[in-house]
Amino acid sequence: MRGRKRFVNRQTLRAALSALTAIGAVLMIGVPTATADELPQSEAQPRTADFQAWDSAADFSLGERKGVEIDRNETLSLTSMPEGRTSYADPFADHRAAVEYETGTWTSPVHDIGFEASDAIVSWNATTPTGTWVQSEMRGRHADGTWTDWFVMGRWASGMDFAAGDIHRTSVDGQSNADGDVYTDTFSAADGRPIVSDQARVTLLRPVGALADVSVSLVSVVASRLGTGTTTTSTSSMTEDTVLDVPQLSQEIHRGEYPEFDNGGEAWCSPTSSSMVLGYWKKGPTSADLQSVTAPNGDPQVDWAAMHTYDFAYEGAGNWPFNTAYSASFGLKSFVTRMPSLAEAETYIAAGIPLVVSVAFTRAELPQAGYSTNGHLLVIVGFTAAGDVIVNDPYSPTNQDVRRIYPRANFERVWLNGSNGTAYVTLPQGHPLPGEASPVSPTTPTDSDPANPEPSPAGPTAPAVQQNPVPSAGAEDQQGVPSSSVTAGDQPQQLAQTGSDLAAWRAAAAVAAGVTLAGLFTAMVGRHRNVRRRARGR
Repeated sequence: MRGRKRFVNRQTLRAALSALTAIGAVLMIGVPTATADELPQSEAQPRTADFQAWDSAADFSLGERKGVEIDRNETLSLTSMPEGRTSYADPFADHRAAVEYETGTWTSPVHDIGFEASDAIVSWNATTPTGTWVQSEMRGRHADGTWTDWFVMGRWASGMDFAAGDIHRTSVDGQSNADGDVYTDTFSAADGRPIVSDQARVTLLRPVGALADVSVSLVSVVASRLGTGTTTTSTSSMTEDTVLDVPQLSQEIHRGEYPEFDNGGEAWCSPTSSSMVLGYWKKGPTSADLQSVTAPNGDPQVDWAAMHTYDFAYEGAGNWPFNTAYSASFGLKSFVTRMPSLAEAETYIAAGIPLVVSVAFTRAELPQAGYSTNGHLLVIVGFTAAGDVIVNDPYSPTNQDVRRIYPRANFERVWLNGSNGTAYVTLPQGHPLPGEASPVSPTTPTDSDPANPEPSPAGPTAPAVQQNPVPSAGAEDQQGVPSSSVTAGDQPQQLAQTGSDLAAWRAAAAVAAGVTLAGLFTAMVGRHRNVRRRARGR
C-alpha cells in the first residue's frame, strides 16, 4: 500500500502533532482546550467555499493557450503543430523508458476566491485516446501577492491499454513545501499561509508523431475554508417524498474480485456510487467492454469502474476527481464541488441530479447505518417530506438493501464534518443545473446498453416519488453491529418507487436556489481539516 501508506502517515503525523499540542496545553496550563464545536460563535471561523468552472469556448478564450486551440466542439485540443515537447517515464510501467510527447497547455485566468482558503480541488473532463493523457495543476496566491508553486493535481488517462501506450493514471506524492501539501487530490495550504486567489492549468500530451485528438471540455476549481463552529441543521424545503430512480448497486457483492485494485469490492464505494449515477443517466461501459470482466455476482460495470478510476500512487479507487473524470469519459459533465448544506443538495434532487457525497462517521454519529467508517461515498437520491435523506448506500449486503433513509441532522453533520460537504455532480451536457433555465428540448439519454441499469420510463429528468408516506429513519442504536459486517436485518426500511412528474415544482425550487455553474456559491462548507475523510474505501 505504498501511496496510501505514505499519505496516511503524513495525515496521522499532522493529527498527532495537533493532539500533542492540545495535551501539552492541558498538562502545562491545567485548563482544557475548547473543541471546535464548543467555540463561541464570535470565535468560530465560518465554513466557506468558492467554485469556478471553465467549460465553454467563451470561458476558454479567457485563458492563456500555448499549443492548444478551441475547436468546433468548444473544447481545448492540441494544434496540428504543438509548441512544446516533454518526456515522461511512467513510474508504474513494466519498462520505464521515457516516452517523448507533444504538449500544449491552457492556463486559466486568475480567479479571486473572495476569502482566505485553506484547500482546493481541481476537476477536469477530458477525452484521452490510447497513448494520450492530461495533467492538471493549480497554484494559489497569498494576500501579500506572492504565489505558491504549481502543484500537480493529477495525471489522467481514461484507458488501460498499457502495451499500446496508455500511462498508469496517478496522483503525485511528495509535493510539500512551505506553502502547503497535496494529499492525493487536494491541495492543503500550510498553517498561516491561506490563499486568496487560484489558477488552474491543464497540459494535453500525445506521443510525438501521433494524430490522436486529446481534448479537454471542462476545468474547475473548488476552494474552501475549513471552518470551526457548530454544524446547524439546515431547514428543508421538501413538501413531499421525492426519490430519483437511481439503480441500486452494492459494492459488497464484489468482495474478493480483482484484489489488485484496492483489494476488491470491500473498498469500492466510490466507483460503485459513480456507477449508480452513470446507470441513472443510461451511460457507462458497453457490453463489449465488459466481456473480459469476471463478476460472478453480476454488475461487472462496477469492476470496470474500479479499474478505470484506480489511482496507482494512492493505490485506491477513491480519488475524487478521477471518479468525476471517469464519469465524464462517457460524454457527461462531471466535477467535484462542496456544498454548504442539505438545503443545497435538495435543489439538485429537484433538478433531477443525484449526488455522490463523501461522509465519515462513528456508529454513535449515524447509528442507523449500522457501521462506522473513516471515509465513505454514497449517493443522495432523494428526500422525505420531513427532510430526511434518502440514499443509495453501496455498503450493503445486496443490491436490494442499498436504499436507505438517514435522519437529516445526523447525515448533515457527518457529511459536512466528514468531508466539508464534498460532492460529485454528474449530468448530461445541456441538462440545467439548479437555477439554470431548462433547454428547449430537455436532455434525455437515448443510447442505452444492456450492461447498464435502466432508469425509470419517465427518464432521469423526472424523479420517481413514493406516493405513500415514508417513515423517517428510526433512532435505534445498532452499536452491536460489527464494523466489518452488515446483514439484511440491520437495514432501515427500504423504499418502493413509482413515477411522477415534478417538473414544475423542481423548476420553482431551482429558481429559488439561484445556483449556476460559473458562480456556484460562496457558502458555509467544511468544519476543519479532517484526517478521517481520506480513507475512502468504506
